[in-house]
Amino acid sequence: MAGNVKAATPEQTTFTFKVPSCVGTKSATAWIGNRVVVMIEGETPSSRSATTMNRVLNILDAMDAKFVEFSGLSNLPKQSSYRGLPVIEIVVDNCGYGGLAYHGTRGMSTGKVLFDEVYNAANSGRNAIHQVFLYETARNFYLSRFNNKFDWVMNDNSSNWGWWTVGFNNAQAVMIPTSLNYELLYYGQSLAQFREGMVSKFEYYLNNTQYNFDNTWRKDRLPWRQQSSVNDLMTGMIIYSYENFGGDAWIKQVYRYLESNVVSDRSSRTSYQECRDNVYKIWSLSADRDLVNFFERDMRWVISSSAKSWVSNRLGNNGGDNGGGDKEGISPKSGTVLQTSQVNFTWDYDGDYHWMYVGTTAGGTEILNSQQISTKSLTVSNLPKSGTIYVRLWSQNSGNWAYQDFTYTMNVGDVVVPPIDGILPREGTVLTSNSVEFKWDIEGDAHWLYVGTSAGSTDILNSGGEFTAKQYTVSNLPNSGSIYVRLWNKVNNNWAYNDYTYTMSVDNGGDNGGDNGGDNGGGTCRWVLQSGNALDIGAFQDITYVVGTDNYLYQSNGSNGFTLVDNTMELKRVDVGQSGVWAVSTDNRIYQYVNNAWVYRKGIGVDIAVSNNVYTIGSDGKVYKYLGDGWSLAYGTTLGTDIAATDDDRPWIRGTDGYVYQWLGNRWDKKGTLKIKDIAINAAKDEFVVVDENNSIQKYIGSGSYEVISGAGSRISITSDSKLWTVTSANKITNYTCDMSNLSSSARVRETEETLFDKVTFYPNPVNNGILNIKGLPLNKDAAISISNLQGQVIYNKNTTTSEIVSLYLNENSFPQGIYILKVEMVEDVITTKLKVN
Repeated sequence: MAGNVKAATPEQTTFTFKVPSCVGTKSATAWIGNRVVVMIEGETPSSRSATTMNRVLNILDAMDAKFVEFSGLSNLPKQSSYRGLPVIEIVVDNCGYGGLAYHGTRGMSTGKVLFDEVYNAANSGRNAIHQVFLYETARNFYLSRFNNKFDWVMNDNSSNWGWWTVGFNNAQAVMIPTSLNYELLYYGQSLAQFREGMVSKFEYYLNNTQYNFDNTWRKDRLPWRQQSSVNDLMTGMIIYSYENFGGDAWIKQVYRYLESNVVSDRSSRTSYQECRDNVYKIWSLSADRDLVNFFERDMRWVISSSAKSWVSNRLGNNGGDNGGGDKEGISPKSGTVLQTSQVNFTWDYDGDYHWMYVGTTAGGTEILNSQQISTKSLTVSNLPKSGTIYVRLWSQNSGNWAYQDFTYTMNVGDVVVPPIDGILPREGTVLTSNSVEFKWDIEGDAHWLYVGTSAGSTDILNSGGEFTAKQYTVSNLPNSGSIYVRLWNKVNNNWAYNDYTYTMSVDNGGDNGGDNGGDNGGGTCRWVLQSGNALDIGAFQDITYVVGTDNYLYQSNGSNGFTLVDNTMELKRVDVGQSGVWAVSTDNRIYQYVNNAWVYRKGIGVDIAVSNNVYTIGSDGKVYKYLGDGWSLAYGTTLGTDIAATDDDRPWIRGTDGYVYQWLGNRWDKKGTLKIKDIAINAAKDEFVVVDENNSIQKYIGSGSYEVISGAGSRISITSDSKLWTVTSANKITNYTCDMSNLSSSARVRETEETLFDKVTFYPNPVNNGILNIKGLPLNKDAAISISNLQGQVIYNKNTTTSEIVSLYLNENSFPQGIYILKVEMVEDVITTKLKVN
């Protein structure tokens, strides 16, 4: 796509907003792209960076072009237009909805809060798009008459139909960014996580034969999970089909057959056989092969003999069908329980070349990414002892790649697979030196070596190119923990690798740095890293809840870990107080957890806060209070993204501008000039804490002033007995074991930071060869390292466990000459320094 080549030029105008009916005619700023216009209510041309808006327009122009490419619908009427282009309307209040759009006409609307996520991502140089833009634009391109092909009623209720529309909308939120190689923004979920949430439901259906068309596809709720609707199953099926039956080419053809008369419309919404047959017909024609096995065998749908004859005649008996993976064509067969950690896979599928992924999620490669091979067998080592593994086998025919997925259950028990011979030290050896010479007698014309703290990682070493010697000395190994060695070997210009694991145990006579900031208040007070990972956290009295990275609710178990409470509702925010646990689901609905079940409290929001009252920030960015049977009128007009509650009906928020505000009963009062990420309040003691934009923790001391205290995070909560809990930017959970008053004041923290900073060396600085080393960090700490330019754009991220020397490999194309800001964030410390690149 040809994007804007210079900063966008905005126009001040008066505009009648057409999509959200509650807005009307308002002053606005029009940002004009090549294909779409972004119209923002109430702003002036100076409200936003023209350069950043240019990036946003390029992202949205590309999205628009991809929708037209997929659907073939290039001349749809415009519900909302400006200068002949369809308008994306960004409003202050989107009538209470996250997004709005119409079928078959161009134009959509959403609130500023969700738009700002795209804007802020673009400002940091990322191509990222929020799900709401994809979902609502998909509605534009899904014509109402498409429903006539195969949409059916649910629960035998004649008014309960239209679910396939939603299925396509959410599927496009995966297919469009996948095709564009864009990030997805969706309440803390990545594109992979959002995709997995949908596809996993479809794969669960495939793998559980008690479910069929009548007891599952004709119900609006999934029988095994009543909190999920059937459109999630449809979305998962569409994404699965996109990935298995032809990608972009397949979905383009689906739209063509929905639009054309090649496949006749079904007779009625209760003509279930015709509906099933039409899905089968459109899917098969779009894949250019008969998918009867997929529908009858894998999906357990009854397809009529007339439909099968129609498809066979239409395709001329071309192709064939391996469905969702021909389970008989691979050994061990899909579904087998594997009892060893080393397995030889063989297959009889056609293909000039093959390529195998093995991981713990569908399409994952954390166990194996084989690269291209010409054989029809492969031995996979280092398989886990338990759990599920996923094998994706790619096959190339006539230059075209396609894949099939297979699933296995691991049950190794205490069986030990012997380590691979051919390398010294032998795999599993305990290494007692920070410098080790590795030798091997493995066949290969050339070799390449990775060494890291996780399988396949290079945070300790990337040899940087191929070499012919059969030995390599690795320095800067950590004192403790596990290290992972990946040895690549090239034979006949084909690369393959073996993985080896070692345990480090180096006694250097000291602890090399100690805790550095843990105990500033009395011997036992310290920050403690908890097991598990989280997206959000809420604490009250002696109990703490988190939203796990799987979007489910967990509760602290008193043993530095968390226990699953509920997996029926996918969440993004949680808080707890006198009225119990409240949460915001991933679709922005507000729920209270009552008697082990979620109760919908008839509200839409983006954050939640609980004290003796419950507050939310609505999808319009305004603050509302729960009244028992509904929600109050908005508290003023100031917009926020995060909220914390007091007992005196004076909540505090993080404004959309990043500053802190308190409600004074009739207006919002700005509390200083500190920009923050999150805020927490202990209403019992009037304690106010925030995490700032550098992930440091600060407490409010009055008169708009703040004081830095030790610790780090990106989300924060505080109990009624003044215990702090955080979720770090790497999704780690930490808590401080003592009363917050034991935490060091700003003067003491500066002293601690200066002492720590004096121990740390960054070299070479200036950076000349793309490598920067950090020496002297406290050992074996989880650390998030980032580098930003002077405009605040993050251009390098690395999560690692600290060792004696941490090496960063900087892509010279991303780091032109200049000054940069390097930040090292650990559980208890944040170190920031300037970095110069020559």
